[in-house]
Amino acid sequence: MKVQRIYESSLEINYNSPGQEFSLYWDSFLQSEIGQIYQAVPWADLIKHFNLRENKKGPARFFSPQGMIALMYLKSYVGCSDKKLIEHLNGNINFQLFCDIFLQGKRLTNFKIVSQVRTYLSTRLNIYEAQKILAKHWKPFIEHPNIMLTDATCYETAMRYPTNVKLLWESVDWCYGQLKRTCEYLKIRTPRTKYLKQKERYGNYSSKRRKSKKERRVLSRCLLHLLRDFTVSKKILPYNRIIFFIKSLFSVFISKKYIPFSKSPVKSLIFSLSKKTDSTILPVKSIRLRVVFELLSIFIII
Repeated sequence: MKVQRIYESSLEINYNSPGQEFSLYWDSFLQSEIGQIYQAVPWADLIKHFNLRENKKGPARFFSPQGMIALMYLKSYVGCSDKKLIEHLNGNINFQLFCDIFLQGKRLTNFKIVSQVRTYLSTRLNIYEAQKILAKHWKPFIEHPNIMLTDATCYETAMRYPTNVKLLWESVDWCYGQLKRTCEYLKIRTPRTKYLKQKERYGNYSSKRRKSKKERRVLSRCLLHLLRDFTVSKKILPYNRIIFFIKSLFSVFISKKYIPFSKSPVKSLIFSLSKKTDSTILPVKSIRLRVVFELLSIFIII
């Protein structure tokens, strides 16, 4: 291979067509390590799994559906920050071809686009289905499918410090979500609460680096009052209508036609949304039944 130095070369006219130039870059890309990774990924199946499409209206995305997934592969391959990844993408044509773009001498300046793509894909990712797609595509190339190698090192994931304010806010947020579902199912107006006000206060509180004891005490007291309103106060919802609704359906659930293996009356049952085998577990398939069990979890204090 002959390498030509820049300061020894003179300006020349390139008579190659754009197609010939691209074929030279593409052949060199496929021979590289990242090019081999590119050929081993089932892009079409992953795009279908994420349900990604090009915008028919409005401005086109900077990255294509395949390019967004490839950008996340490249992030893991390089193992650097988002800002460094954009710098590598600007200066490496192999990285550009991997992400299905060609900058043509221009440069990307918005490094936050990596975080935006990551957040967008995370809302559409089903890790179990994605693993099935990759395993099905790579299974013919696995020499010993009955052997699994794993690292003996264990790493903690999703670790965080459970403060009182954080736990209270998660409880309030969950109760408000159940409240909205209940009102939507019963076709009644959602009652007025101070949820949005407390949500804004919690956002301002969590964004601060230093949190005073006074702010923590005041916010904890407000969240406790709001949580009490969701669970105890009778001003939030028309309780009579909801209690009648729950009791009428609950009487159907404990009838013997839903418990075929039970010979004697059962006083207490464990209700499961997924298991289907145990005699003391009721399978729940209908959406209405799921809503009822969510209602029971809210109004169990009654």
